[in-house]
Amino acid sequence: MNNIFKYATKELSQDAFLCWSINWLNEAASHPLYQYGKAILDLFLADKNQEHYYEVEVRSQYEKIDVLVLFKDVEGNPHALIIEDKTNTSEHSNQMLRYKEKLLEKTATDTSLQKYKNPKVHLVYIKTGIMYDEDIRMVGKGATVVDLDDLLRVVSRFSKLNVSEILSSFNDHIQGIKNRRLAVEAQIENGQYEAALQDCYGQFYFLNKIFSERSKGTKIGNQYIDANPNPPVFIDNIYSGTNNGGTPWTQYCFWGDKYPRNFINENENEYHYLFWRIDCKWRQYETNKWKPYFYIALRHYDTHAHSGIEYLDERKRFVYRKFRNHADIEYAKWPHIFSKVGVRENYKESDLLFIPIEKIEHMRFDEIKELIAEITASFNEQYDSLYSGLEEALAAK
Repeated sequence: MNNIFKYATKELSQDAFLCWSINWLNEAASHPLYQYGKAILDLFLADKNQEHYYEVEVRSQYEKIDVLVLFKDVEGNPHALIIEDKTNTSEHSNQMLRYKEKLLEKTATDTSLQKYKNPKVHLVYIKTGIMYDEDIRMVGKGATVVDLDDLLRVVSRFSKLNVSEILSSFNDHIQGIKNRRLAVEAQIENGQYEAALQDCYGQFYFLNKIFSERSKGTKIGNQYIDANPNPPVFIDNIYSGTNNGGTPWTQYCFWGDKYPRNFINENENEYHYLFWRIDCKWRQYETNKWKPYFYIALRHYDTHAHSGIEYLDERKRFVYRKFRNHADIEYAKWPHIFSKVGVRENYKESDLLFIPIEKIEHMRFDEIKELIAEITASFNEQYDSLYSGLEEALAAK
């Protein structure tokens, strides 16, 4: 089927669709899509929705706001809805809170906004891509969070009216995303891990099922796994990125801690972390032909290591060796699953355990979950004496 959203895949295209959807509120209530526009706005406002919306105005890219919806309630009070619309990226730099402050300033000076002066401001964060933990945390910033399933429930209901090719096309587009996700989930449920984990959603679904009870990042360190725009290192959190070759990686950080002493800046805590990472390496199978093979690795990360500053490098080596001693005990329990790990103590990001996906293809998912959960729990017991002897080791340098 020829679908415009196959080609209009950027966030601006989705912005335009949302503007088009809400603007049906400016048609007569008898119009077949008026109720659709209201249902969309009701969804975005959640428990702040209104029985009726008056003087609705929809703006795109006003002061960098993806979509701004202005309206009045039955009593004539002004409201403003700031829509942050994402496909596959996430919010950065506190965008929504900055937009809210800027909008309140503009309503006092922009003559085109005078009838909406000092509005009650609402926030909605919409994402049709994978809803990572950092996206869910938008609730803590006062936003209603709308995911693909939420949007699909409303769009699919009204697309059945067959009154708009645009609406039907968007419904088919997001239903196609949903269907692809269901297919990947089925691969994991059926033990086809190698195929599923080549997909970024497959990686997320895999870790999400293993660590389903996580708090989704209640703590945060002050260092980055990689340069921007990758997210900061949240503890008890799943996040992802893309390698230079375009292959996805996804990881779950289950532990992070401040070193007992800072070396770079006494006012800035220096962290290190443990996390599980799904990623790939490249294997040559014919002359000049390569293909990725995927793995799960348990890693220790310290952004200050490999710095050329001996105190920082020795600190990383010291704690890594303690973790590695424990990792070797775990390796000995399941040598048929793990691959040998070389000496990695001098890197910022260092493997402790390494599981090629091909070695767990025969295992049921619940067995893999139990294995990884058991190893994770065992590492969570290693920290009482982690820094014992560190100062003496540093003093010897």
